[in-house]
Amino acid sequence: MKYFSAAIYFTLMISLLAGCKKDAHKSVEGFDYEHAAGLWVPYEVTDELGTVHPGPFTANTLFGIYAESVHLKTDKTFIPASWIDKDHVTFKTEEAGTFQSLPGKKLRFQGIIEFECEVIKFEGDDLWLKMSSTSGELYKFKRQP
Repeated sequence: MKYFSAAIYFTLMISLLAGCKKDAHKSVEGFDYEHAAGLWVPYEVTDELGTVHPGPFTANTLFGIYAESVHLKTDKTFIPASWIDKDHVTFKTEEAGTFQSLPGKKLRFQGIIEFECEVIKFEGDDLWLKMSSTSGELYKFKRQP
C-alpha cells in the first residue's frame, strides 16, 4: 500500500509539472511568435490627430532605413523589407535584428533602428501596432500570402 500511494503521488506530480510546461512559441503575455511569422505590410495609418491615411506606404523608415514592412520569424528575428513596386520586395538582411514581447502588450525591436510599440490587435492576418517611433501613430499591417 505504501508503494502504491507513492506511485500515485509521483504520477500526480509529473502530470502537474507537464501541464505547467511553457509553450516555447508564446511569451508570458501570450504573444504567439509562431503565429506572427510572415511578411507584414502596412495598409493604413491613423495619425495622432485621428486622420486615417490609406496605403500603400513605401520608403517609410519603420523597421529599417526606408523599410516600411517587416518579415517576422519564429526564432524572434526580423528582416526589414521595402517594396519596389506592388510585386517586388527587397529584404534588407544587413538591417536584420531581434524582437521580443514585453509585459503590457508591447514589442521591442532591436536592429539598425531600436524601438518599442504597443500591440493593439493581433488576430488572423491583422496586426495593429501603435508605433512609438512615429509619434504614436497606429499602423495596421496585413500578412502577405
